[in-house]
Amino acid sequence: MSTAGTVTVGTTATEIFQLAFQPGVIVENTGDVTVFLGGESVAASGADTGFPLAAGAVLTIPWSGGEPLYGIVASDTGTVAFLSS
Repeated sequence: MSTAGTVTVGTTATEIFQLAFQPGVIVENTGDVTVFLGGESVAASGADTGFPLAAGAVLTIPWSGGEPLYGIVASDTGTVAFLSS
């Protein structure tokens, strides 16, 4: 069964999707700013800088053992859409 949704991401780590028991997820940055993806301590800069997903970019993430996927932006707000497989 697929799950889809849209999440607004701000300047504090925001949970986008729980990867537990999912074979993977497709994430699209539908906003205008880069969203940094990672774990609960993801940051937009510094030691915990996440994976940068540029505006308009799409990323497929295979199952990762059940950790939630978080996002954060450096300023303003971003928007990501997701679809689990």
